[in-house]
Amino acid sequence: LLRMIGDLQPGEVVIAEKIDRISRLPLPEAERLVASIQAKGARLAVPGVVDLSDLAAEAQGVAKIVLEAVQIMLFRLALQMARD
Repeated sequence: LLRMIGDLQPGEVVIAEKIDRISRLPLPEAERLVASIQAKGARLAVPGVVDLSDLAAEAQGVAKIVLEAVQIMLFRLALQMARD
């Protein structure tokens, strides 16, 4: 997994088959994993989790900030719900 993340290129998409693949990690570690994927310019796609990244990329100003914050919140909720 770490080698794959190291090889990621901007614009690539990492597909997690299910959210529980990520939620097995403690929440802070799962968030760091997602952040490391995003830091490479890649995106994480999980079936059943809304992805607002395309909308956020096209938005400007406050709308962009709100969409990015909502995306983070939705992903954190999905991680937490998968753990419960």
